[in-house]
Amino acid sequence: VKIRSWMDKDTSEQEGENKSFTFKITIEVVSGTNNYEVVKVLGKDYAARTEVPDFSDGYPNSANISLSGLYKTQDDDGDSYYFRGKVEDNYVKFGISKKTEYGYIIKNIDDPIENFVSFDYEKTVGTCNNNYIFYGYTSSQMCIDNIQSELLQAENQPILWRIVRVNGDGTVRLITENPVGEEAFNEIEYNPEFVGYTYDNDKSCTNESPCDTNTGVSSTIKQSLETWYQNNLQDYDNKIALTKYCNDTTNSSDITYYGTYERIRNNMPSLKCPNTDKDYGGLYKLRIGLLTADEMILSGFENNGDKFDEKSIDNYLISQSLRKMFLFGWWTMSPGSYYSSSISQIYSGYYDGSLCFDDVNINDIAIRPVINLKADVTVTGTGTQDDPYVVQ
Repeated sequence: VKIRSWMDKDTSEQEGENKSFTFKITIEVVSGTNNYEVVKVLGKDYAARTEVPDFSDGYPNSANISLSGLYKTQDDDGDSYYFRGKVEDNYVKFGISKKTEYGYIIKNIDDPIENFVSFDYEKTVGTCNNNYIFYGYTSSQMCIDNIQSELLQAENQPILWRIVRVNGDGTVRLITENPVGEEAFNEIEYNPEFVGYTYDNDKSCTNESPCDTNTGVSSTIKQSLETWYQNNLQDYDNKIALTKYCNDTTNSSDITYYGTYERIRNNMPSLKCPNTDKDYGGLYKLRIGLLTADEMILSGFENNGDKFDEKSIDNYLISQSLRKMFLFGWWTMSPGSYYSSSISQIYSGYYDGSLCFDDVNINDIAIRPVINLKADVTVTGTGTQDDPYVVQ
């Protein structure tokens, strides 16, 4: 290694003699056991790891941020590349919001983990009126006076997204940086079919014949997502791909744990969607949907709803706003379980980097829309938070 330094040409002999210099040398080392591919994501080169991460513990719980980055796996269409861990160069601005969205927060004075969060101010006020003592306030008015608000999206401003992965067909999957509202997955819970993104389907949604938007009865959340799309993204149809979303309703056991449960329990998340023989759920071909629980695990989330690990909030799917708001779960598209004569449950992701089951009729779980940009879109920017990709 050669190190060179220069003095100004006008430096005198007296000024230059008997001087010492201090250098800082930074050496980046890549393990010889790791193999990399160079992959273009929206025109920018990324080094993609080809080894399989350890999914038994979420990342960055290992506190080794060198493991963050782009990884390679397979989906139904071929090679797919997904982001994992603490990623800081996968920001995208796309579309214009037609509505300002706030999150309203009641902080628990005695327990900073037990906060109440809602998109509805009146609902938040009602919580103060009915439960202010639990949050440590001596009156409902004191609770109301201390309601905090977090701006999530400004009206007429670009919508901020994060890149989740490059699909096998070359399209690029995005999720909104912040939630856009809250909603039940379905209004009714005591029936297994209500874990379906649609139900009462005319036929199963298979890899050979994915369901379209007109199949069966739409779930509550599907209706909400499509309304949001029409209000905010309809004008950008020519840049958004009609591509695959998986609502895996295959059974993994006699007591109905669905297919995702078995894969995640065995630390084997997958981007491939198995065929189902149900008249609810399956594989869809849509313009808007949700992430799967498998995608959440691939990103670095943990399948452990009881564990809180401060380090896990460095995951790129946990935005700064979500860290401030705490306890904000958002729906995935993946069914979790159904017990006989019991409740239907869907996986949802939480701010602490964990995945949990939530009953399908809980109406204060957040919505984070997912879309896929067409493979041929062009962008400006470098993908950082200060200079995000901007779709042209």
